Amino acid sequence: MNMKRVAIVFAAVIVVLLGALIFVPPAKSPTVPQAASSTSTIVGSGTAGNAGTVRGTVVLGPTCPVERIPPDPACAPRPYQTSIAILRSRGSGPLATIQTDSSGAFSVSLAAGIYVFHPQGGAVYPRCTDQIATVAPGKTTNVTISCDTGIR
Repeated sequence: MNMKRVAIVFAAVIVVLLGALIFVPPAKSPTVPQAASSTSTIVGSGTAGNAGTVRGTVVLGPTCPVERIPPDPACAPRPYQTSIAILRSRGSGPLATIQTDSSGAFSVSLAAGIYVFHPQGGAVYPRCTDQIATVAPGKTTNVTISCDTGIR
């Protein structure tokens, strides 16, 4: 009977620790603060004449262990506030790092070209996928970056 109680306490501690690992905030790095309604200065080589805008949102999901049909609104993907490194797709180093707002939104003005948006995840989870965006002069490109919570 006593061993059963020890096993239950041990399992509860493991669940709490795993939950803490899933939602560890990202490591702090130098960032350019961003608001959803404003854009940063032009990143990359170019002038305002060949610049475009990338607007996006970073979301966490799944947020519930079992997805249902029809979908449960309480289990919808949630916004994720994090840092995003912006890289040229040709393999050069990061051009800038931006910060999403509390609703997971960001907006940045970039010289025309192809960019990789590399979001910062947690220590283990969330795991975020890179998003590639093509910027055209005078155009706005919308992206959604997904981060996996690890919940199954």
